[in-house]
Amino acid sequence: MVSPVLRPDAETTRNALGATLRDLRTAMEEAARDLAASGDTRLALLPGAGLLAADDLADGLHPNDRGHARIAAAVAGAVGRYGFAASPAATGAVDAVDAVDVPADTTHRTSPRPAP
Repeated sequence: MVSPVLRPDAETTRNALGATLRDLRTAMEEAARDLAASGDTRLALLPGAGLLAADDLADGLHPNDRGHARIAAAVAGAVGRYGFAASPAATGAVDAVDAVDVPADTTHRTSPRPAP
């Protein structure tokens, strides 16, 4: 699961129900951790807050090309790293997405992957 990515205008602005994007992101991440703690072995959490910077957004909301590439690289890395599928490098499908700088500490396994 990828929690919401950065949206500067909504991080601390309350919506009609009183929640900020930061609040919603925290709730989603806690729900993922709770599911893992209750035995869901098919779940990995990719926290979205650190995936993008403000300059990765075309209009303050939607990712630009670099932002999309950063998200894609992070998701592809997490999918491969946690055994949900072969990594792009393992399949030979390395392309421009792999060249995007994505912090290595942005993914968190919420539960151990079962042995094959």
